Amino acid sequence: MAGDRAILDVTMRWGLAKVLGLTDAQRKLRFRITVKHVVDEEEGPGPEPVPHASGRSGPRSASANARQGAPSAPGADARRLSPGVLPDLISLPAFGISTHNEGGRDLLDFAATVYNGGPAPLVAEGFRRGSAPEMDAYQFFYRGERQVASRRVGTMEYDVRPSHSHWHFRDFAVYDLTNRKHKRLRTSGKEAFCLAPTDAIDLLGRGAVVDPGNGDLSTACGDPTSVWVREVLASGWGDTYSQQRAGQSIDITGLPNGSYWIRVTANPLNRLKETTKKNNVSYRRVVLGGTAGERTVKVPKYGRINSETYFGGPGGMRLG
Repeated sequence: MAGDRAILDVTMRWGLAKVLGLTDAQRKLRFRITVKHVVDEEEGPGPEPVPHASGRSGPRSASANARQGAPSAPGADARRLSPGVLPDLISLPAFGISTHNEGGRDLLDFAATVYNGGPAPLVAEGFRRGSAPEMDAYQFFYRGERQVASRRVGTMEYDVRPSHSHWHFRDFAVYDLTNRKHKRLRTSGKEAFCLAPTDAIDLLGRGAVVDPGNGDLSTACGDPTSVWVREVLASGWGDTYSQQRAGQSIDITGLPNGSYWIRVTANPLNRLKETTKKNNVSYRRVVLGGTAGERTVKVPKYGRINSETYFGGPGGMRLG
């Protein structure tokens, strides 16, 4: 390192690169780093602020919106935005798959991640009309720190169920179980989401940030008294929901044993504006077995990756 400049060389282990199908050249990266220092008026010298793509510098504009109430209807610019200010919601295959029986119902549990692979953050704000049970939801778009457009994207609702207790944005994703021809057979009860960056997925993409800001659901998604909330999914980060959260399991009671597919669909009603919708759907095959009250599930590899080894050994796991 010389002064404020440095070079960082990163090499992926050959075994992992081989599994991912990467060449020797592709498994090596070089980063040129420039360290910048700024002075915070309250805290003194510190690191460079996280750029707008993290969703943390935009609150100056967002706070103004909160004081003024819901934004006025967007103009044509919201329909003709450049790709550089748009997110890209990508659904990843389900994982952490298991079964359990509760209240006489057989349930299929899983975890699902939708991540933002676009160059800009997904910013959704909710504005409450007095003490109304729902908030009007808007998607905001930024170029740098300047808000360039907004559009109405449905509603937010307050979820009072255990392990939730915060404002949820509707229409972010849906989960269902399909047959071989991808016909829907059963649907998850999960229908609304508190958006937050829970997992780093791809921090090398355009616009990705290392520090996405607040991922604490208790503060990011408000409480029963909130009149405004701002939920952000930063570029390069995913929002993962697991089977421990109430309402996500798929009821498989009465389904015959055999092969099925867990389908994860991001932006199901196309209300959110993004760079492309071609990567919004993913499928993960599961094989159901067992008998009523004692259902089992086996999960074949996804390509060359056996994600279920971590979640209880080959073939998935069984929770009693």
